[in-house]
Amino acid sequence: MVAGRPETRPWRRGIRWSLAVAAGVLALVALAGMRVNVAIADSGNSTVAGSFRTAVAQAGTATGWAPWMKQGWVSLGVAQLGEGDRSAAAPSFRRATAESPNDWRAWFDLALATGGAERIAALGRAQALNPRDPAVTALTARLNWTAARPARVRRT
Repeated sequence: MVAGRPETRPWRRGIRWSLAVAAGVLALVALAGMRVNVAIADSGNSTVAGSFRTAVAQAGTATGWAPWMKQGWVSLGVAQLGEGDRSAAAPSFRRATAESPNDWRAWFDLALATGGAERIAALGRAQALNPRDPAVTALTARLNWTAARPARVRRT
């Protein structure tokens, strides 16, 4: 190109700017995803270490950044159960099951955090999704209940 001459293809400049903006957006999305995954991992590590208050805070960060991710809600619920707060853990597991209704582990965790009819329904769903898991089998045996053989309702 000769100096002083106008660019013959001005549309190329627009394409370059569009590509730069798209690359910037992708970089921000990647950083946010990394932040969420680090928070979930840190929450799990804190739970294993017995630092449940820290685990709750880290899982809260994960759910704040990515409320659509089941794993953040599961991590939060597990940490809340570790604190002994079943009433706080139950909504976290409910959200996890809403985000991923075919994840047997989220249903099982919901059964651990609840009682009564909700526990039976959650355990039934976990058993339907993974009937041979030892944890599911042990809890159903402990409760003397099997989802595969529900009580018959007598119709008149």
